[in-house]
Amino acid sequence: KNDEYWNVPVKVKKEKKPKLKPIAKIPDFPKPKTIAAYGYNNLIMALCTILFFISIIARGPIIKYLAFNPITFIIMPWQIITSIFLHVDFNHFLVNMIVLLFFGTELERRVGSSKYLRIFLLSGLTGNVAYLIYAYATSNLYPALGASAAIFGVMGTLAIIAPEIR
Repeated sequence: KNDEYWNVPVKVKKEKKPKLKPIAKIPDFPKPKTIAAYGYNNLIMALCTILFFISIIARGPIIKYLAFNPITFIIMPWQIITSIFLHVDFNHFLVNMIVLLFFGTELERRVGSSKYLRIFLLSGLTGNVAYLIYAYATSNLYPALGASAAIFGVMGTLAIIAPEIR
């Protein structure tokens, strides 16, 4: 019977701590907006638009310094990235921006901004590397520009992760 006596649960009263009233409420400061707060897709579209209008005014320097040239990219390595944001003509620009508006916005919403930016840039870089291999294999060493590889990467990724959307 002694064992049964000691197995009885004992209730312990918890002491209540007095609640302190705040002296003054500290206002929440707004978080500083970063450039990514606008969405990378919107920023990419804005950059493409700005570069398109600059290329209308200064076509020669844009092609020379920013288009991906298989011959000169060794001494101008930034071309492998800058060419992703350039377009040949208005139709090329318009179609790519419409596709980015619909598909890019949806993909960024589904995967997040940082993953979207990685997908876009890796697709564009892959396209430029593929063009480099093609250009040297066929001896067609013309400058390339356009976001088409990045656009196809965005559409392909969205088709894989969300095949049910229409």
